[in-house]
Amino acid sequence: MKTSKKLAVAGSAVLAGGLAVTGALVVTDPGESKTAASVGASAATVWPLVQSGAYSGTSQLNGIVAAPDGSVWAGGSLVTQRKSLLKKLSGGKWSDVALPASLGAYDMGTLGASSASDVWALGRPTVSGAPALLHWNGTKWAKSALPASFTPDQFAVVNAKNAWMTGYGPVGKRWNGTAWSDSTIGINPVKIDALSASNAWAAGFVREEAQPAVARWNGTAWSRVPFPKIGGIDQSQRSPAFNDVEVVAANDVWAVGAVPVKDAAGKTAMRSLFAHWNGAAWSHTLGAPGTGFAQVESDGAGGIWILDDTKTLRHRTAAGAWTAETLAAPAGRTALVYGMARQAGTKTIWVAGNTIDAKGMAATAIWRSNS
Repeated sequence: MKTSKKLAVAGSAVLAGGLAVTGALVVTDPGESKTAASVGASAATVWPLVQSGAYSGTSQLNGIVAAPDGSVWAGGSLVTQRKSLLKKLSGGKWSDVALPASLGAYDMGTLGASSASDVWALGRPTVSGAPALLHWNGTKWAKSALPASFTPDQFAVVNAKNAWMTGYGPVGKRWNGTAWSDSTIGINPVKIDALSASNAWAAGFVREEAQPAVARWNGTAWSRVPFPKIGGIDQSQRSPAFNDVEVVAANDVWAVGAVPVKDAAGKTAMRSLFAHWNGAAWSHTLGAPGTGFAQVESDGAGGIWILDDTKTLRHRTAAGAWTAETLAAPAGRTALVYGMARQAGTKTIWVAGNTIDAKGMAATAIWRSNS
């Protein structure tokens, strides 16, 4: 139920999902194979490009979200035209959604939704000004004010009376159906996902500890949950952090990110962080140097999808087998991915981003998995 959003990958080029074509693995999950053959991602299928915008200037879809009722929304901006952009899937086709005429130029890539009549959209100004927080009730858009001290980053929407909005600090916001109020999570910056009004997870880091961290909502309050300490973290680099979290079930939670780790020679490199909660404890795997994971999504069949850079998607089956997926793109253009979401009740994954040429001319793009 979390939103999908534009994601920046830490580190340099990702190698086969960050899980072992080169370099050593640090494996703490007994259920995760330690052999390169089992975790190295092999090529699989090509996903079709199902929607493409006008190919001029700079435009992209920075986020996508799927609601439990099956509705899917994607947002971004037409930067050159200075226009906000929001799309909705209806009848198998994507169409533009009308936004308030007074909105102005915003990037609508941060989204959250529980249904087609309960959608939150955060607009980030592409020119100047403050963020715009919008809510759709199925009939009209309403604009809410945001405190100047709060910089929002992500939504997790359970229903019309239960939602979270996190930012770049340890205090988020909780929606009760009428208003937003402070919700102290205790870690930062926070990525969030919710299974229900009494079961939500947040993932991020604790600056003072220079370690990744996780917290859980029990319906009343947030509390830290122990996470294995990662040795060798270079505290002089940017903080180790999770980039995304996916709550599949009470005993099945995934979190991904990247951490700066020193090797035996004292050289620092970002390494992908791949973690799992089994209902009792967290375990984790570090990938090869120069890797990072940006987003994780359930495949609806016990496996997961991972976005490891803006070009490649990785799939891990319930049995632990990895494959790499590629995206179709017109000749002379490169596919860039900024978000993915699984359509409720299906195994279909929708991917949003753009295609870009060597001159930087870009067009919005949406792909669909072959499932």
